[in-house]
Parts: sequence; C-alpha cells; structure tokens
Amino acid sequence: MAELAAALLLLAVALPHALPLERVNPAAAAVVWLAVLGLRAVLVVGMVLAALLLLPATPVFERVADGSLHTLGGPVGTDLSGEPVAHFAALAPPALLALSVLVFLGGVARGALLLRRELERRSLGRGPGGSLVVADRGLLVAVPGLGRRSIVLSDRALAELDGAELEACLAHETGHLRHGHRAAGLVGNLLAVLGRPVPGAAAALRGLRLSLERDADEYAVARTRDPLALASAICKVAGGSARRSVRGLAFGLDGAGGTPARLEGLLAGGRQRGSAPLERAVLVAAVLLSALLAAAAAGLVLWLADTVPPAALSAALSCRH
Repeated sequence: MAELAAALLLLAVALPHALPLERVNPAAAAVVWLAVLGLRAVLVVGMVLAALLLLPATPVFERVADGSLHTLGGPVGTDLSGEPVAHFAALAPPALLALSVLVFLGGVARGALLLRRELERRSLGRGPGGSLVVADRGLLVAVPGLGRRSIVLSDRALAELDGAELEACLAHETGHLRHGHRAAGLVGNLLAVLGRPVPGAAAALRGLRLSLERDADEYAVARTRDPLALASAICKVAGGSARRSVRGLAFGLDGAGGTPARLEGLLAGGRQRGSAPLERAVLVAAVLLSALLAAAAAGLVLWLADTVPPAALSAALSCRH
C-alpha cells in the first residue's frame, strides 16, 4: 500500500511537467505548480521521517549498531563501535533538511533587512502611483519580496519609459501585490527547498514564477488595454537591467526568465489560452493535485502520530538498542 501511494505521488509530481501550462489560465497553472512543489516536499519529509523513525527498528540497523568496524569489514585491528555509523545514517537526513530550511529562512530574513536598508539609502522620494523611486543604474521596476507593499522604480526607468509603458509597468506590479504573489513566491521557494532531492523542483519553481508573471501581465492588460505597451516595457527592462545593483527584490518586470512566453501572450492580445479541453484538464488537475496534497499531508501527520509512541521516539534518539 505504501509503495502504491509513493508511486501515485511520483506520477502526480511528474505529470504537470508534460502539460503546456504556459498556455492556460495562469492562476490555475500557479495552483498546479504550488501543489506539485508541495507534493515534493511531503515526499521528502516523509522519507526523512521514515529514516529517522523506522530505520532504527530494522535488523540491519541493529546489526551495525551492535557491531564494530572490524566485524563489519573494517581494517584489520579496528574495533571501533558501529553505533555512531548507524545513528549517523538515521540522523543525517533530518539534520540536513532542517539545516536547509534554517539557511533558507535566515537568508530571507537577512535579505529583507539588507533590502530595507538599501532602499532607504537610495531613496529619491515618491513617484507615480505611490511608487518608491531609487537611484540605480539599471532599468528597475519591481516589488520587494517582503516588507512594505510598494513598487520600486529606478530613476533611469522613470526617465526612459514612456507614459504608456510606465502605466503598464505600474499596473503589472500592482497585480503582483493585489493577487498575493509575494506570499505564493515565498511559499513556493520554501517548498522547493524541502523538495529539492526530488528531481524537477527547480523546473517547477520556474513554472510557478512564470505563471505568476503571466497573471500579473493579464491584470495589467485588463486595466490598461494596451498589451503592446507592456511588451515594450518588458523588452526595455530585460535589456537594461543587467547592471541592476539593488538586490533582494521580487517580481521584477523582466520576470527572471520566461520572457519569450510572456511576450508571445502579450503580442497575441494579452490573454493567451489553450483549447477548451486543455483548460478544463488543467482546472481538474489543479483541484485533484490540491486534494492529493491535502490528503498526503494529512496522511503523513496521521502516520507520524501512529508511529511515534514514546518508545519509538526514544529508540530513535537514545542511541540504545
């Protein structure tokens, strides 16, 4: 049963990579990518907990823990206990996973603090639409990943973008803020850190990022009715931001990738959609994957509650068998 469930999860994780999600409703595509990243995280956390809680009860673990390097085939004359080796095998995966999460969270907190100081140091005052104008050599149009809900514009962007392009940029970044993309991006990055051992996590994160950018593009076009102005601004920013020196900003207009797919949609009118059957299939996939993620997470919690009586936890952590 466990093997069947694992196979189902792996199939669900792999299937979205075969779908043209860049051609469907971006909100539905974002839900699919978030669910896929969540399933990867559940798989990894489940395997790590299994190593921690079940491995100590196996005959192989007990044989290694009760033996020595000599009896296990070590160098002649070696008589060191195999117990540290056995417990390292059980404790190393959860320790590495916890360290990865702590490093990620520490990086996020440090980046937010440094960004706040950098924006305060470079601030030139308020710009159009309540934006914050900063001194920067690049064509910068973005929103912070954490902290204040504001749009950041460089003085160069303010000077080089025309009125229609600037209006489209501001509408695009407003879409990120109003649709909760900052939170979705942060959660997606955390899930990618947890699910990194499962191949494809980076590709799923790129898919999520592209979906969020497309969603903001559609928000902007719905308000400006000028997809070509947004396309022009994206081209300018993508070509003029290579020297951008303000770090830690999320959801810059250049999108950190996926520009060709976004431009294709904008040149097609700003709202690219696939066939009706494909749209329905993706909506169904979004619902089923979200339900599967909820069921997998609940199942993991129930399994953990059933597998961690005090005796089992003590056996996993006490180094005594």
